[in-house]
Amino acid sequence: MIFPGGAPPRLEGSFCGKCRKQFVPVRMHCSKCRGRTDLVYLDGCGKLITFTTLYVPPEGFMPPLVMGICEIKGGLRVFGEIHDYRLKDSLEIGEAVFVTEKDGKYFLHLERGAAAQPATS
Repeated sequence: MIFPGGAPPRLEGSFCGKCRKQFVPVRMHCSKCRGRTDLVYLDGCGKLITFTTLYVPPEGFMPPLVMGICEIKGGLRVFGEIHDYRLKDSLEIGEAVFVTEKDGKYFLHLERGAAAQPATS
């Protein structure tokens, strides 16, 4: 896979050393055991689990807004905007994607369009 900027994406997440649970986005305390968490970097590569297209999105967003859920390594699921809405008619469940984060928003990029997409970091 070719990534914008050349390097594979890394996501910031949290890891609870007490119960061994990981989280995205970063949080201070574990929601399972209430223990303190540590910052970790996770591999942002995964696969598309599901997606939807919003033609009447919330205020502040332009239609169509394509949102999806990606499962990254370790079983974590990340909800985010699918970067290139023009591909919405050809999306497939299980398709390879990578996740980036910018200003607290997650973006899912399709592997097939990776070379043409600008970096969001």
